[in-house]
Amino acid sequence: GAVLKYTITGSTLEKMAVPMEYAARAIEECKKEKLHIQIYSEESYYYERENKYSQLYRSISGIQGTEVHNLLEFMKEDPIKVVIIDEPERIAVYRQHFDNMFGNVLQVSISKPYFLELTNINATKGNALAKLGSMLGISREEMIAIGDSYNDISMIEYAGLGVAMGNASDHVKTYAQYVTKGNCEDGVADVVDKFILRKE
Repeated sequence: GAVLKYTITGSTLEKMAVPMEYAARAIEECKKEKLHIQIYSEESYYYERENKYSQLYRSISGIQGTEVHNLLEFMKEDPIKVVIIDEPERIAVYRQHFDNMFGNVLQVSISKPYFLELTNINATKGNALAKLGSMLGISREEMIAIGDSYNDISMIEYAGLGVAMGNASDHVKTYAQYVTKGNCEDGVADVVDKFILRKE
């Protein structure tokens, strides 16, 4: 989400992005491995050719990107994030591949089964919760974080109560203190009723 694009330093907002050198390496690797890749700016996202994966992303996000033919030539500044899109089986394999390449310098996570995201190593949802809590004077013990994807793990771990949706993977569920119903079964409402409104 948008909250991950910035960190608060004192009273100023500092942009968190993927350094161009790493983004360029990711683009080159995706060309070699025949993976669809997109880079993101504040305004939009960009890719080299229209295909079933650009169409899949557009159908899920509802946002129209821009075809630019050559991402390496087009990229003039550090992108906000890089997303690789392919079949879930390939994404699972390439998560480890890109983690081996960038794990010490970027956050490598699966946000949806088709999407592998490369983001600034400090741009985690857990860090966002910590910053927000600091700004609002809310302790982590007072926070509930609910998620279903790999990129939700850091906030599930950070919050006083970490919750996994019923439709989350078994791996994500291992980090949660509570597993609620699925996202099509009013899982968030279940958490609100049980832990905030204290309904039986």
